[in-house]
Amino acid sequence: MTALPPAEQPVYASRAEYVHETLLAEIRAGLLKPGHRIREAELAERLNVSRTPIREAIRRLVEKGLLEHNSLGGLAVVRLDRAQVKELYQVRGILEASAAELAARYATEEDTNRIANLAEACANAETAAAAAHYNTLFHEAIHACCRNRYLESLQVRFTDWLSLLPGTTFSVTGRIKSAFGDHMRIVDAIRAGDAEAAHRAGHDHIVEAYRIRIAMMFPDDPPDGIS
Repeated sequence: MTALPPAEQPVYASRAEYVHETLLAEIRAGLLKPGHRIREAELAERLNVSRTPIREAIRRLVEKGLLEHNSLGGLAVVRLDRAQVKELYQVRGILEASAAELAARYATEEDTNRIANLAEACANAETAAAAAHYNTLFHEAIHACCRNRYLESLQVRFTDWLSLLPGTTFSVTGRIKSAFGDHMRIVDAIRAGDAEAAHRAGHDHIVEAYRIRIAMMFPDDPPDGIS
């Protein structure tokens, strides 16, 4: 597994916190992929810590739904089945629609300009990975201007769960262009202060993302919807 790039060394409250944040960062970066086996001994050697902080970090990640125990007693990064993907996108649709609605009520002109600029950056991205990165920033910017700390914290949790999905929908031909249309409908509604239109545009964006995701992950299953 390729290590994360070097960065300014953060200060951790404990060794368990260090292990937790390291594994979380590796899951978010896709270095620990769905189905990847987690072995305490290997982690202890790689991170130069004892088994005790490893077990505490693992417990926290299991509680967050990012690691799971399998039927053989082993531990692995969660691999989502079709029902779980649908449930995730159902709640994501509600979350993003609510965020767009609140943004239409509370976003400043500066907020809206930042959101629009990120939509443009996503549309002009040269790779699917870059588009996915700007798409994440686009949604984070919407949540940041909702003036709702609880919604913003939920968005952080959803980012972690979404990291369990393989690849990116932006790798599908035409998705970057269609997502830009979705993004600009959200931006226009926020700029106009039209909460109802923003809610609808935010929800429709996730419905389309779900359709593409299901086609990517389960191509032999018939399509369905989340609305």
